[in-house]
Amino acid sequence: MKRGNWKIRICIGLATVAFAFIKKYSITAENLYTDREQHSTMTFDQDNAIC
Repeated sequence: MKRGNWKIRICIGLATVAFAFIKKYSITAENLYTDREQHSTMTFDQDNAIC
């Protein structure tokens, strides 16, 4: 194993964490009952399809 591999692994790990963070907080919707914005993992249409 080469000694420089840890830099690549750290970069890949940081990129994965950054992607997950951006994905989690990119979808926001307004809650109709409280009139506040909330973070959601699904769109409004997906949420309505469940109900």
